[in-house]
Amino acid sequence: MKHKVAILAFLSDEGISRASGRALKRVYVEALSQFEIAIVTDATSFKAVERWNGSNSIRILNIGARKDFRLADTMDLLLHHSFITDAQSITVIPVQELREISWSLVEFCLTSDHETPFWIQNANPEKLDVHSVFAFRASKAAMDSMRTNLTQMYTDLYSTQAVVQHHANADDASIWETLVRNISDIEIMNIDNLRLRVSLTAASSEALAQTCDPIIAHSHARVGLIGNPSDGFFGKTISLLINNFHATVTLTPNASATDQIVRIDRTPELDPYQFACIETLHTACEKDGYYGVQRLMLAGLNVFTGYCEKNGVDLSFLRGFTVAYETNIPRQVGLAGSSALITALIKALVIYYRLGRHPAFEPHLRSNLALAAEKEALNISAGLQDRVIQAYGGLVFMDFNRGQMESHGYGVYERLPLDLVPKGLWIAYVGCPSDSGSIHNNVRARFEKGDPEVTEAMTLFASLAAQAKTALAKRDSKTLAKLMDTNFATRRRIYGDAVIGAENLAVVEIAHAFGHAAKFSGSGGCVVGLWRGGGDGVEEKLEKRREMKRRIREVGYVFEEVVVAAEEEDV
Repeated sequence: MKHKVAILAFLSDEGISRASGRALKRVYVEALSQFEIAIVTDATSFKAVERWNGSNSIRILNIGARKDFRLADTMDLLLHHSFITDAQSITVIPVQELREISWSLVEFCLTSDHETPFWIQNANPEKLDVHSVFAFRASKAAMDSMRTNLTQMYTDLYSTQAVVQHHANADDASIWETLVRNISDIEIMNIDNLRLRVSLTAASSEALAQTCDPIIAHSHARVGLIGNPSDGFFGKTISLLINNFHATVTLTPNASATDQIVRIDRTPELDPYQFACIETLHTACEKDGYYGVQRLMLAGLNVFTGYCEKNGVDLSFLRGFTVAYETNIPRQVGLAGSSALITALIKALVIYYRLGRHPAFEPHLRSNLALAAEKEALNISAGLQDRVIQAYGGLVFMDFNRGQMESHGYGVYERLPLDLVPKGLWIAYVGCPSDSGSIHNNVRARFEKGDPEVTEAMTLFASLAAQAKTALAKRDSKTLAKLMDTNFATRRRIYGDAVIGAENLAVVEIAHAFGHAAKFSGSGGCVVGLWRGGGDGVEEKLEKRREMKRRIREVGYVFEEVVVAAEEEDV
């Protein structure tokens, strides 16, 4: 009589298609000549497993639409379908993907005289859980007994992410110590020589006692003081976080520790789907486009989860949550509004999952993660400057030289003292913005082709940033103002007046007329200005500033005095 093997496989169509090669088929064909195999899967994967099986005589058992894996449910299914009888024993091998089963593994399972769970060498150690950690051999009586005990065990412990493991030798124990921190024993079960050690991580214990207090994370708007737009062209910039505007993300844990649902609340003001009339709909679309903020949250959550998987960070030990968002940063004017929302989301997630001291979430890496959510996931034209300043806060000098970027994937970032920020900085932003992602026009293509005019301009932007750093250190605001004017003049030359925009040019010209330097704070739509200095008395200077404000507002721009934001708090 053939020995029986049950393979528990809960997987995606993609996983099965990868596992459907001829070599793997031969493994199962050869195994079928010696063993009777059943694949236990769920309703979602059943049809895909069935297609993978083809003409093979592997038995496929559908456990139904199960939200969570239950070993006891699987035993019920195997016993109910009489896959195992009193006189037989069965080997159960839980896996994530069918391709994890190699012939050597199956042979080892069935020929080794083991009655305790053992480590599956083929399993991916970054995704170890109750699906893929162990295999065991058991009789029907043992399975019956285990089913009864496991049903109660899962009822008591599954919601806190119980981990089924064994310690057959010291090596296994050391592996687990690296994967599960602060292990505390809950229960030891012995069922017909099948020893299961159930452990609970400290993080899981916290999940039981976890309150539902919301986590509120902020991220402020930023001003590109000098050097932009060279941050995406291996240049240098100095950026400043300002307290005038901010984005807020609130992450509220679910009430139940077993509720793993993740929700994204839609903010009607930012993602409207109801309008007072058709004209209001038209105005909203013309001003804000068709893509709201909710997609930023979705992309941020998706990229964050993928990044955690890549870095071996377990996110399953805490309950699900609801994400809500709001922002008062003017949209599409180059104040880093979209990156502020994603940065605030990542900050909230890092706090929630207690990753503040994890080496994969240092500020320079969080900057890259925020950029990936926009640039890679949403195909939004963006650079690192915004994400860097929002991760570090305060005033930061950034060097994105090609050698550093290509070898490390991030730049060299230096925090500068906040008291070096010159007094009297101001911003003026347009009330009817355009899409900042399209402002760069064809400069990127020209740069990649080696256009000398663009290449020289980017080199000059970097040089201006380096000179501005020296001017700030000397508290030389006059030199800084001259560098800002050169920055704008160079940008105007390579982008052209059509891209700069008539209204933006009008604001810059008004600033110049009243003795102020002016340049774009980011992609366009917002101008940052600074008094050039001069011989005017205090009263005359204030009067000129008041008149400049009035003229700028007449053009349709909003004028704001810059309020410097402190460095971001550690997460």
